[in-house]
Amino acid sequence: MKVDYGMTKTLSTALLFVVIMVGAWGLLRFGSELQSSGNTDSVVTDPSIQDSGGMTSAEVPEGDAAAKLTRTDAGEGAVTLSATLITEEVLAADSSISRPDYDSEKEIVFLVALNTHSVELSGYDLPTITTMNVGGKDVKAIGEWQSVSESGHHRSGYLRFPRIIDDQDVIAGSGSLELAVKGVADISERLLTWPLPLEQN
Repeated sequence: MKVDYGMTKTLSTALLFVVIMVGAWGLLRFGSELQSSGNTDSVVTDPSIQDSGGMTSAEVPEGDAAAKLTRTDAGEGAVTLSATLITEEVLAADSSISRPDYDSEKEIVFLVALNTHSVELSGYDLPTITTMNVGGKDVKAIGEWQSVSESGHHRSGYLRFPRIIDDQDVIAGSGSLELAVKGVADISERLLTWPLPLEQN
């Protein structure tokens, strides 16, 4: 049997080329997966690293009215909590945000946002773990979470509370109004505070 060494050499070269190309493709793919997963070590170990304003993709209203009524915590446990007390002025100033389903004469509504780079947020039942404190009374949320945006690391939505307590309009009262969120990222309680009467415009 006669062996065609020229053909064998050509096949060997082609096979070597294919092996090199597959290896290069594998290395590129592995590298891109590492890059897309991100080097999160610095974020996980340093919770002070945040995006501008502590917010990323969770929806937060814009405008002067919203700025006066938005509170943001210190980002403990690598999670930043932000809440905007929603008024008709806030909604009118930023038409890009979705409108909550609420009765403005009987209810107070907050747009609550949680943002992180490292903590899974989807398991938190915000209406259950959030209370409003006014005049020394803890008040539970009304109804369910009205979701605005949802992902494992960025959540925002509306929480509603009664506006009339003991025949008094909370917004027109004095003292302070607090929103307390318990147990997110092993932080026992996060507090956001608004002075009363409510500052608007």
